[in-house]
Amino acid sequence: MSSHPITEDDLHGFVDHLLDSARRGEVQPYLDAHPEIAARIATFSHQREALRAAAAPTFETCRWTLRTSVYRGRPEVTGAPSKRRF
Repeated sequence: MSSHPITEDDLHGFVDHLLDSARRGEVQPYLDAHPEIAARIATFSHQREALRAAAAPTFETCRWTLRTSVYRGRPEVTGAPSKRRF
């Protein structure tokens, strides 16, 4: 076990699946030993999933628009210099 205390950043990283396996293995026992914190983290996880589900249609639309724009070679997406003068 690490001598580093579990921080708020670790808890958010746990929710967002950003921790490496070693640190995740340290956070899980901490949550098992602190049910009140585990409940709060479970709420964060549910909120994360709800936000991802709500944003999914928008994300798919943006991804399609970007893919179409790159395919058409639009300068503002590809980074090519614009030939238009204002």
